[in-house]
Amino acid sequence: MKKETKQLLSIGGYMAKWLLITAIIGLFMGALSAFFLKSLTYVTDVRLANPWLLFILPISGVVFTYFYTRFGKNASRGNNLVIEQGNGGEEDIPLRLIPLTLFGTITMHLFGGSVGREGTAVQMGGAIANAVGKVFKLSALERQVIIISGISAGFSSVFGLEVLAIGKVRAEALFPSFFAGLFANFVTESFGVTHTHYPMGKIPTWSVELFVKLFLASICFGLAGWVFSRSIVFLKKTYANWFANVYLRAFLGASIVVLFVLVLNNQRYLGLSLPLL
Repeated sequence: MKKETKQLLSIGGYMAKWLLITAIIGLFMGALSAFFLKSLTYVTDVRLANPWLLFILPISGVVFTYFYTRFGKNASRGNNLVIEQGNGGEEDIPLRLIPLTLFGTITMHLFGGSVGREGTAVQMGGAIANAVGKVFKLSALERQVIIISGISAGFSSVFGLEVLAIGKVRAEALFPSFFAGLFANFVTESFGVTHTHYPMGKIPTWSVELFVKLFLASICFGLAGWVFSRSIVFLKKTYANWFANVYLRAFLGASIVVLFVLVLNNQRYLGLSLPLL
């Protein structure tokens, strides 16, 4: 009985500890996500009402390139930095990553940049989790768990989703990740933010034909994702070789976006492109 009592106390202590930690992460991440999502809605409305703002995109790119270069340090690695720490890395995730990615994304959307929400969610969640982990003086393994939980809180509060693993399965992160996402989403929604839900239509009856279709579709989705990911890596490397000056790269890249909008006379791909869904 003593052994069982000790085990119960150990489990209870573990749960209480992570409930407290994830509640703190959820509180900060949920509030940040509420501000982030409300800001995106506001600046998107402003941009749609003032199409001329698109021409400021190249200047905006240069300005935030300066901020990242001058103040960012390793924060400039963004998603890669956070994901690596969730998979056992030992680098610090600085809190300055939060204002850089938060206001950088909001500003890009104001001027028409096509910047997703997931990167901002990952970076803010990872930075908050890393800071909370320092306060609780967590072990190396616990640090990985808390960063995964921070990523989960970011995704959940921004999209209404949950992330259990980034790169590898973490069974020990199941409990903290779930509650971090739950708490963060609750806080975000308490600010009046609602997530968009897209109807999937009627669920078809299971059949061999359906299985084959899903199997082939999954291969296409995987290949498309792989091509997209590899293309970004290739373009970044090639672009950097062509233009060594980071400010010139930012200006030219944004200018190409503006040029495509003018040539195609189409703004459907700017911002979040939600109307396309």
